[in-house]
Amino acid sequence: MFDRLGDNHAQQFKKKGRYDKTKEHKKSDIGETLQLSRSQGGKTSLLIISSGGPIKLEDGVQATVDELKELNLGIIEKPRPIFVSALLSPEEEEQYFKTLGEYKDIFAWTYKEMPGLDPKVAIHHLGIRHGSHPIKQSQRVLCSNLIPCIEIEVNKLIDAGFIREVKYPTWISSIVSVKKKNGQIRICVDFRDLNKVCLKDDFLLPIIGLMVDATTGHKALSFMDGSSGYNRIRRSPKDEECTAFRTPKGIYCCKVMPFGLKNAGATYQRVMQNIFVKKVECYEDDLVVKTKKREEHLANLQIVFDRLRKYNLRMNPLKCTFGVTSGKFLCFIIRHRGIEVDPAKVDAIQKMPPPRNLKELRSL
Repeated sequence: MFDRLGDNHAQQFKKKGRYDKTKEHKKSDIGETLQLSRSQGGKTSLLIISSGGPIKLEDGVQATVDELKELNLGIIEKPRPIFVSALLSPEEEEQYFKTLGEYKDIFAWTYKEMPGLDPKVAIHHLGIRHGSHPIKQSQRVLCSNLIPCIEIEVNKLIDAGFIREVKYPTWISSIVSVKKKNGQIRICVDFRDLNKVCLKDDFLLPIIGLMVDATTGHKALSFMDGSSGYNRIRRSPKDEECTAFRTPKGIYCCKVMPFGLKNAGATYQRVMQNIFVKKVECYEDDLVVKTKKREEHLANLQIVFDRLRKYNLRMNPLKCTFGVTSGKFLCFIIRHRGIEVDPAKVDAIQKMPPPRNLKELRSL
């Protein structure tokens, strides 16, 4: 859910002017382009250590059913790509380009463009029960060939300001290295012992079914993805060192809220619900701006953009699509006429061969 924007990704958008009117994308086309970037070493992965998966800035476009057109909010030497529906008329496209250009400061193409949420708005507390005994996990044995890769990732986290070195911690968690499909290393922290002694935040997450239902029947939709969402919320300085973890470089703790900590989801959802207005369906860092009439959609987007600007929140432009008529939200395809099941989720069932005998029938 934390997103990556590689510096080398900009090379894909060279030789483009203000925007490329001839380049239209489907989701599959974009996937091929980004996969090519990864295979050529253009990906600069930046991970936050977590037990629930890495927090990273990821190139990719929010899943959508509409064809997409790429616009460039920057210049040829410093492109700022973003995506809108290819079904927009030339006049509508010009209006979207102008509006997105006016609010391009709410998008983060690099980590340096993410200021983080004001601690006065939200800060994450662990809520450790009184009388809990600190636990120092023993260090796991790491493969010698993985240690240099882990050290590189730790250096990136330090440079991003997400972690800091700590001495004499009372809690220490261990890390686990996982090899991803693209061959890169994912490092995760085992926060299970720490989570067991933390009080539960009973803030209710939205009911997915109701949120999906609320997005149907709208002629214009825009999908946005929070850029490094969890990492924009600071940790309470009082319990920062409780998140200490061992690495080959030393012991570090998280200065920002990572995935894997108990109540992190509740903290983030509470912030987002307090910030955004009724025109937005928000589930953690996935946002959908909806409008009954297409001509009113830009006005609603401006309201949302103003809120983002006010609270210093940033969106990942490579995962945002604007002015579309349909798209994927929480594993469902939403359209003006209703809801559909995502074909990718039922593909295995549809391709399953029919049972040929009684034994295969009983195994279903």
